[in-house]
Amino acid sequence: MIAPLSLWLASAVGTLVRVLLFMIRVICANLSRLPQIWPHGTMGVLCIILYVVGLTFVVFQVRKGRRLLPAFSVVTAAVALFLLASLIPPLTGTGGKEVVTFFDVGQGDAILLNSPGGTTLLLDGGPDGDLIEEKLREEGVEKVDLMISSHPHHDHLEGLNRVLSALTVGAVVYPGLEYDTATYQEFEHLTSEFDLKTEVGRRGQKIRVEEGYTLEVLYSPRDLTRIPENVNDWSLVLMAHWGGIDILFTGDMEEEAREALLEYGDDLDCDVLKVPHQGSDDGMTWELLEQCMPEVALISVGEDNEYGHPSPRVIELLEEFGAHVYRTDRDGDIKVLVDEGEVVVETDNMQ
Repeated sequence: MIAPLSLWLASAVGTLVRVLLFMIRVICANLSRLPQIWPHGTMGVLCIILYVVGLTFVVFQVRKGRRLLPAFSVVTAAVALFLLASLIPPLTGTGGKEVVTFFDVGQGDAILLNSPGGTTLLLDGGPDGDLIEEKLREEGVEKVDLMISSHPHHDHLEGLNRVLSALTVGAVVYPGLEYDTATYQEFEHLTSEFDLKTEVGRRGQKIRVEEGYTLEVLYSPRDLTRIPENVNDWSLVLMAHWGGIDILFTGDMEEEAREALLEYGDDLDCDVLKVPHQGSDDGMTWELLEQCMPEVALISVGEDNEYGHPSPRVIELLEEFGAHVYRTDRDGDIKVLVDEGEVVVETDNMQ
C-alpha cells in the first residue's frame, strides 16, 4: 500500500523538477539575448544559493508530505530577485549613467564606453598592457562585451593584447588588414586561441548596444579601391549615438582617410570629437571641423612626447571653433557623462 504512494511521490517530484529545469532553460535562453544580464556584484551568487535552498526545501517538503507553498515561495522569490537585480543599475561606479572614459595611457588611445544596461565596449588599449588592465579593473570591468581595434599600430593595440589575455572578451571588431609586427601577430593569435567572434568593420555597419545606443562605422579601409600605404589611414572611424549625444571617434586618420570620409558626405555633426592622431598637424583641418562642429574636443596624448603632439595649430583651430579642449597629458583620465541629454566632462584634475 505504501509502495504505490512512494512511486506517486517520486513521479510528482520528478515532474516538478523537470518543470523547474524547463523554466530555468527558458529564462536563460531569453536573458542570453540581452547584453550582460546578470545581477551586479555578489547578488547573482546569492540568488543562486537561495534558488538551490528553495529546490532542496521543495524536495524535503515532498518527502515529508508537508505543504509545498513555503518552499515554492522561496524558489519564486529567488527567481524574482534575480530578474529584478539584473535590471537595476549598480549603485556604484557610473550610477547607471552613460559614460565614455578616455584613459590617460600616454602616447596612444584607450577608450571605454559604458551603457546604462551595463554593457562595456573598449576602443583601443594604448601601448601599456599593465596600465590598461589596472585602469579597467579600477573601473570594475571584468568583461569587455565588445573590443574594437581602430588600427594595428602598437600604441593602440598592445593594451588590447593584455585585455584579451587577462579579461573575458565577448567579440572583436577590427580593420581586417594584415600587418607584419609582433604585436599584431599576437593579437591574431589570441583572438584565434580564445575562439573569439571577430568581424571586419565595414562602412555602414551599425552595432546596436541597446535601445538608443549604437556605434556606426563611417569609414573603413576595406571599402576603398586601394588600401592606403599609411597605416594611420587604416583607422576605423566610428560615430557613437550615445544616450542623446553623438561622439566621433577618428583613430589616427590622416589625409587619405579624412578625404574619403568627407567625400562620403555623411552627417559628421557631433557633440564630442576624439581628435585624430594625438592632435598631430596632419590629422585635423578646417574643413573637417566645419562638418563636425564639436562642443568638446578630446586629445589622447602622452606628456612631453617626442613628436610634439598636439600641434599648436590644431589647438588654435579647435579653440577658434569654440570647442572645449581636453587633453589626457594635462587632465589625466577624462570622463564624458550624458546627463539628461547634456554633455558633462569630468577629469582627474577636477578632484
